[in-house]
Amino acid sequence: MERPAADAARLDPRALAGATVALLVGIFAVGSEALVISPLLADIARDLGVGIEGAGLSVSMYGLAVALMAPAGGLLSDRVSRRGTLLLGLAVFAVGGALCAASPTLAVLVAGRAVCGVGAGMFLPAAYAWVGDEVPYEQRARVMGRVVFGWALALVAGVPVGALIGEVAGWREALVVMAVLAGAAALAAARLLPASSGGSPPARPIGRERDGQLATAPRAGIGAALRVPGVPRLLAVNLLDMFAFYGVYTYLGSFLRDELDVGSGVAGAIILLYGLGVAAISLNGGLLDRVGKPRALVAGLLGNTAVMVALPWLGGQPVALGAVVAILGVTQGGFLTAMATVTTQASEEARGTVVALMSCTTYIGVSAGAAVMGPIFDGPGFGVVGAICAAAALLGAAVFRLRRVVEPAEAAAATEPGG
Repeated sequence: MERPAADAARLDPRALAGATVALLVGIFAVGSEALVISPLLADIARDLGVGIEGAGLSVSMYGLAVALMAPAGGLLSDRVSRRGTLLLGLAVFAVGGALCAASPTLAVLVAGRAVCGVGAGMFLPAAYAWVGDEVPYEQRARVMGRVVFGWALALVAGVPVGALIGEVAGWREALVVMAVLAGAAALAAARLLPASSGGSPPARPIGRERDGQLATAPRAGIGAALRVPGVPRLLAVNLLDMFAFYGVYTYLGSFLRDELDVGSGVAGAIILLYGLGVAAISLNGGLLDRVGKPRALVAGLLGNTAVMVALPWLGGQPVALGAVVAILGVTQGGFLTAMATVTTQASEEARGTVVALMSCTTYIGVSAGAAVMGPIFDGPGFGVVGAICAAAALLGAAVFRLRRVVEPAEAAAATEPGG
């Protein structure tokens, strides 16, 4: 018998804790491989005989593959199984990582990154949607923050260790370690994630009640998800933020190496400060529950705007540079947690598909940011990259505030006595 949505808090605390760890480990594995490319990019380019811009295509292809795969992965998790979809995604990701490590040419590297993108496109939406299924909205940012902490852990541990391995042993060896990590994450998820968790069954309502009518669909498809009120605007805001962030992040490692005249290990250590900022906010996701997710989302975008303007001008000031990189972690980490939490509430019945569309726009932003900013980084320089990306983040805040997306749970609370 299917459980009512209102009864959905749904796992005992011990099972929820184990499942949260499983998702955190999965995101740690995916994030480590995806983000370690930045400090390794110069070494990859030199070894394969291409420029930084050419090597940056591997980042663009990864983002494009996630963007193309995520909607299908979301539908699969809605209609079949959250657990099965995310386990398959982690396995495919591990295979893609091994292909990247063995790549003799740029073309093979780009193909391997595309396979990684397919795996991530299945895993990430299913993981976030699982949290939406199992955790009540008023507590969801706290749990979502713990899952998002996997990204912070990737930056604090995965990227610096991968960058150090790249400097000592080589970038291929670093990517081998990342592929093994993804395989281990799949085994951890298979053990810790409850087998009972799954997607939405067919023939359930979708959308919100309007004028006494509740829109329904035999199966929640992409079109139905896009018709949910507020979803297109959320997707536009997410796209702008991710374009801005990855436009800066993709070339941050190369900028640091140029400005400070250091290797990938030191550049990775500075990027570690970004991870510490993400960790600080994601481990305190309950704060977002208290202040309101929309408010936290806008604050993150405005913080990103300020940091992206300042960052390119601090290359000769290591202490100030490190502090600003850490602040970027706090602002972007807050945005990620708030956006993921708000998106999981947009539609209970098409949750996997809506979250997958969020991942789709995320990686369209990854692809576009890396591709568009590559020639600008090689030409006018990182200062222009920062200015353009800051403008995109500010536009995202303006789009969100222009006609703010109202969260159903908070809107309902506001109507209660004393709310």
